Parts: sequence; C-alpha cells; structure tokens
Amino acid sequence: MTALLQQAYALQQQGRLADAQRLYDQFLRAEPRHAQALQLAGICAMQAGAPARAEPLLRKAARLAPDDAVLLINLAACCTALGRHGDALAAAEQALALDPSLPQAHANRGNALRRLGRAAEALVAMDRAIALRPGLAQAHSNRGGVLHDLGRLEEALLAFDGALALQPDLAEAQLNRGQALRLLGRIDEALASLDRAIALNPRDAEAHAARGLALHAQGRWPDALTALDAALRINPRHADALRHLGATLSALGRPAEALSAIDRAIALEPKALAGHYIRANALLELGRLPDAIAACRRVLALQPGHHFIRGRIAHAMLRMARWDGLAEEFDGVIQDIQAGIPAAPPLDLMGITTDRLLLRQGMEAFTTALAPPPPLAAPPFQDALGPLRIGYFSSDLHNHAVAGLMAGVFEAHDRARVQVTAYSFGGVSAHAQRRRIIAGVDRFVDVTAEDPASIARRARADGTAIAVDLNGYTQGCRHAIFACRAAPLQVNYLGFPGTMGAHFMDYIIADATTIPAGAEDGYTEAVIRLPHCYQANDAAREIAAETPTRTALGLPEDAVVLCCHNNGWKITPEVFAIWLRVLRAVPRAVLWLLEDNAWVAGNLRRAATASGIDAGRLHFASRVPPAEYMARFRAAELFLDTLPYNGGATASDALRAGLPVVTRLGDAFAGRMAASLLGNLGLTELVTGSADEYEALIVALARDDGRRAMLRARLSEAASTAAVFDTARFTRKLEAAFLAMHERRLAGLAPTTMDIA
Repeated sequence: MTALLQQAYALQQQGRLADAQRLYDQFLRAEPRHAQALQLAGICAMQAGAPARAEPLLRKAARLAPDDAVLLINLAACCTALGRHGDALAAAEQALALDPSLPQAHANRGNALRRLGRAAEALVAMDRAIALRPGLAQAHSNRGGVLHDLGRLEEALLAFDGALALQPDLAEAQLNRGQALRLLGRIDEALASLDRAIALNPRDAEAHAARGLALHAQGRWPDALTALDAALRINPRHADALRHLGATLSALGRPAEALSAIDRAIALEPKALAGHYIRANALLELGRLPDAIAACRRVLALQPGHHFIRGRIAHAMLRMARWDGLAEEFDGVIQDIQAGIPAAPPLDLMGITTDRLLLRQGMEAFTTALAPPPPLAAPPFQDALGPLRIGYFSSDLHNHAVAGLMAGVFEAHDRARVQVTAYSFGGVSAHAQRRRIIAGVDRFVDVTAEDPASIARRARADGTAIAVDLNGYTQGCRHAIFACRAAPLQVNYLGFPGTMGAHFMDYIIADATTIPAGAEDGYTEAVIRLPHCYQANDAAREIAAETPTRTALGLPEDAVVLCCHNNGWKITPEVFAIWLRVLRAVPRAVLWLLEDNAWVAGNLRRAATASGIDAGRLHFASRVPPAEYMARFRAAELFLDTLPYNGGATASDALRAGLPVVTRLGDAFAGRMAASLLGNLGLTELVTGSADEYEALIVALARDDGRRAMLRARLSEAASTAAVFDTARFTRKLEAAFLAMHERRLAGLAPTTMDIA
C-alpha cells in the first residue's frame, strides 16, 4: 500500500491531479484512518479547485493528527476558500498554539481576520508573517489586500509590487495590483496588470471581471462587455461581474438586458447596494416608474445617505405626475445639496429648483462625486495660422432635438474661418438627420467604441483648438473626454442649459437674458454672451404643410386650446395648480399636454377632479414625427411654458410654428430660455416675473381673441426676420465667440466673461 501512496504523490507532483485523486481514493478505501494520505488527498483536491471535497479529508486528518500544525494550516486555507472564515481563523490559531513561529499560520490567520472585517488585526498578522519570512510572496500580496481594504491604496500598491518582485508569476498579486491601480485612476496601468494576471491564470473569473470594470471606467463599454462575458462563462454566479455587466449594458443603451443581469446579481447578493442602484436606473430607462421608485427606496433602506437617489425618486415622481410626498422629496434634495451632498443628478436637480447658486453647488458636488480621470498632459496649442479647428462632441447627432437645432449651423460655418469636426459617440444611426450632419461638417468621426482618453488624444492629434460639448450632463454624455482635456479650450453649449460645475470646462455660451450681468456667480465656466439669443436654430426646419384638424387631434373645435408639449417631468404641482385656476377662470379653455407615459394622464385628470375641474378638459397628445409635431402647434392658441425648467427646443418649435409662448422667468439658465427667445422676437410682454403675473397673463390672453390674433401676426412677422431663426447670421456670431476665446488664449490670458458685439 505504501507504493500506491507514493505513486499517487508522484502523479500529484506532475500535475496529474485526477489520476492522483483516484489512487488516493483507492488507498483510503483500504486505510481510511491514514492521516498523511487524508492530508495529501485534501491538498490534491484543493489544487484541483475542489475545496468542498478537500475539507472533510483535511478535517478528518486533523482529528487523527491534532498536533500537526502544517495540517491545520492547510485546513485553514481550505476553510477560507469555502468562505468559512470563522473556521479558518480557529484552525490557524490552533496551528499557532502548536508553533507560533509558523509564518504561513500567521498569514492564514490574517486572511481569516480580513474576511471577518477585522482589517487592523489582519494587518498585524500579515506583518508578523513577513517578519518571520520576508520572502513569503503570498503574505506580501495578502498584506496589500488588507491595506486596500483600509483605503491605503498607495501602500497596497507597494505591497503588491513587493510580492511580484519575489514571485513574478503570482497571479493573485497582479490581479490585486490592477484593482488598486484602477481605484487610483491609473486605468492603463491597471489593465496591463490585469492582462498579466489573466495570462498567468486564464480561468480566473475575478481577473476578467476586474478587467471589465477597468474598461467600463474608461468608457470602453463594448470591450468591457467582452471581458465581463468571459468572467461569467467561467463563473456564471459571479455577482460582481453580473452587476458590472448590468452597468455596462445600461451605458450601451440596453436597459432590458441590464435589468436581467442585475436581477441575477441581486438574487445572489440581495444586500449589495450597487446592484439595487443600477437596477433603479435601468427601470427608469425602461419607463417602469413605480418599480423604479420602489428600487430607489430599497437603495435608501440599505444606505440612507446614498448619492443621487433622492433626486432619482423625485424625478420619477415628476415623470408620473405622482405628487403625494413630492414636496418632502424636494425639500430633502435641497437640504442635502446645501449640506454638500450630491443628492440628485444634474437634470433631476434642474427639475426641482431654479436657484442658480444652489444649482451650481449641486453640479459641483455631482462632478466631484464622479471622480473624473486626471487630465492628460497639456494639449497642443494651435497658432493663429489657418482656419480655427472646432470639434463638436455629442451623443445626439441623429434624430434628436440638439441635432435638429445644430444641423444648419454645421452647414453654415464659414470654412475660411473655421474647420468643423463632429465627434459622435451615440452609436450607429441611419436617420436622415445623421446623413445631413455628416454632409454638413468637414469631418465626421464615430468614436462610440473609443474610451474618453483615446477620444481626447484623437482630438488633440487633429489639432482641435476648441472642443464644444453639446451634451453637458444629459443622457449619453461622455464628460470624461473633457476631463482628459480634448482641447486647449472647452465649451459647454446648448445641450445642457446650466453650469457643469467642472474645472475642466472653460466657457459656457449664453446671452444677456439666460445669464444676465451679475449672475455669473451661478456658473463655474466663464460666460460668453452672444448678442441676440444663445440658441442655435435651423432655418430649414421642416413643418408639415397640412395642419391637422382639431377633431383629428381629439380637441374640441370651439375651445381655447392652451398647449404645453414640454416633457412631462417639467410640470410641477405649482405650475399645474396655476393652469387649473386658469381653466376655472376661463370656461372655454382646455389643456393640451404631452402623454409621456401610462400614468401621466390618469394622475393629472385625478388632480383636476380633486380641484373641481372637469377632467374632460384635459387632452393628451402622443409623440409624432418632427414635421407633424411642428404642424400641430397651429391647432392651439397659446403655449404655456414651465418653471423651473423651461421649454428650450420645444418653445423654439412652438414659436417657429406661429404659436405664442407665455413664460415665467426663473433665476437660472434653464428657467430663462423661453424669455431669451421671446425677447429676440420682440414679444417681451409674454415674459412674466412671478406666478401671479404668469397666471393673470394667461387668463387675460385666453379671454381675448383679438389680442391673441395680434400676437400671432406680430410673431409671424418677427419670425421671418429675427436673428434667432436666421441660421447664417447666428453662425457668424457663434464663430465670433469662438475666435474671441481663441485670441484671448493666444494672448496668454485666462478665460473671462465676454460679450460679443
């Protein structure tokens, strides 16, 4: 029998673990109480990745040989692999009671203490192991893991480097080193380390998952997806990989698949906070708003101070027109922002307040919480020769409102003065608007698959002098491109009507209405004011020739139709209460709103009924193609604007279609957009300064058919000549703004507030 045991051990040494295990089993059937054979068979099972098979063998051996400290060390390692950290600690301490000089026993004790959340004690144990055997690479790696847990990442990195100096092929140390580098923002180095870890151990699901997370952090979402899929092929129950898969699918605009991945992760780890947050956002994307609110509240139950979640709840409630408890959510968000807590994502916050200083505080907190990557080296400096190279960056260069506003500007740029490149990261589109934009710029570059640093490097190599962010903090944004510094000057324009609160954005383009003199304190960017209106417009914007009848639109023929086709989340309880009072004061009037989702119409009708207004006076429109949407504005008498977030492109479209807009002036950019448009059309009497003025003006106009007719006539005349709808004229002013910024830069001067003449 001894020969059989020796043969099994020889096979084990050769790495033929299955063959060795068969011989150990044969031996143990004959001699089931042979402690050495039990221990060797247990170690063989551990080497084969089967700790559950190894544990009873090692535990039986320990009962037979209770004084074998090395056996107890192996048992401790096995228990750690099984996640039974209390048992691992007990075994390690038994070994140390037998021989306190065993470095591996101290290391195993440290591992168990770390897993039990006792990091400070674990560090002492690791230090003791290293003091006893400085060349124990695994102990250095494990010590780095403890320092990582303690948030001492630079020290952890030194420990991992020390382990690799002793044992370059230690895959675990390469993996942990990559994790630390990622958290330090050194993503390229992290990926190099993780690639080495995978080369050393291609079947390590943890390394593939870590690589996926690093790629996600770079915005390389397709590559991240590949890495996470690799992790899950190895271990389909890897909860962290499933969570990151959900986040990546969400970033790729695939929320249904994201939700499926996240639900699998939550089933495995129900209390993992990140999964519930990703799930809440996926549900919001899918429009499953009640489920999204419930998911947000689950996040708050797990972590009451979780960033952004209160704003997400308020936004979902606004989208549904579900207002019970909404005031409390608003108050909570505002109090958190005032306390420096990033309680709401930017657009959510803009739907809650028009206070420009509070918005700046919230945007700065949001930007800080994102922990943007460190900038690349100083960008190249374009001299004064040749056309000024402008780069427009956007995820919306397809069938989108921003593309609709900018398409004509791209075409109208003076190629003797500027050279235009569009950097698109919104995926592939075959829409006619996309084709028009491609034809209207000098270069169109699809960078969807590239990470932010690569996009920034590409823009620099192209000699971009001014990088224009058309997204800001809107859906699909890639703010990290600008954090990496894509150009010497970076400009926040059009897509996001407010400050980004980011040190890496130099200018915001506005006008004298959207950011008046004295209001610059609400913006971290230097303000550059165009002389007429900040908003680009396309003179070729198509309006369907045929106006649909009111009957076709479901509207009463003889009513005064008061229209608001702004997104539903812009309608606050205060705004809606004013509209209901208008209906009470003007019996002929009806409201015509946009039906964004399945809940809005029902909730608004119930609110009307509760206020004594016939719910039948509320009518709802579905979304239709742009040309039809523009034409149906002609079926209304007035467009009623919202606050704190005005209509931007929507108000512009209504005015272009000949529909007068009544607005109420806010404090911040988003609450002053319609006023800017109206001022440039000579209709400043439609801009009100308070809730009472707004209500009174709507009532007066709704009662006065003649006055409304005069307004329509004035609007029609003004729209044909106003600068706001003259694309070529607007583009010359925009170019003047870009040249003024650039000339100031060439003079070695910092960005500053400027008014373009």
